[in-house]
Amino acid sequence: MNEKEWTEKICNLLNEHFSKNVERKTFHACTQKKLPYAKEIHSFDQNWTPTNSDEIKFETDLFIYEEIEDIFIPRIVIESKFKNISTHDAITYSAKATEHKSIMPFLRYGIMIGNIKDEALPWRLFNHGENFDFMYCFKGEEVSENEKKEFTELITSEIEESKKLEKLLGTKGSKAGIHLLEKKLDLK
Repeated sequence: MNEKEWTEKICNLLNEHFSKNVERKTFHACTQKKLPYAKEIHSFDQNWTPTNSDEIKFETDLFIYEEIEDIFIPRIVIESKFKNISTHDAITYSAKATEHKSIMPFLRYGIMIGNIKDEALPWRLFNHGENFDFMYCFKGEEVSENEKKEFTELITSEIEESKKLEKLLGTKGSKAGIHLLEKKLDLK
């Protein structure tokens, strides 16, 4: 099995989870979706409205979105590695997270590693993955029942975080009456 096949397997697992859960039927996962991370503006009209621009896109490994009527809301991007991850991968994917979030600010961004054998996250992810919202390792090529449960719970939680951020950003901050924000570190 290669990385692409393994990522498809996880995508299918998530779509099965979404289809069985009434509250999650509007959510979908897909692989190899190209998402914008920048917009290059080449010219403006007299009102400074862009007249010529290009969207610049990165391909994502796994993308989770919400579909409400004919509107698609980006919720989560997950970069995928299989068997190992290099320092270069951690730095590159972390940078992609920043770029995508710059134009989709309530997007959650994570990384998953399959068939890692070692049960622990590689230390290079902690050192160089500062822009990930979550990281997850699957021990083997096959996903255990415990991993299915834990991973789908993680994804459900990240969807809720995305919705909270969307609501917060929609209120323009001061109108929300928020006086405390805490980012927690949950290690398992």
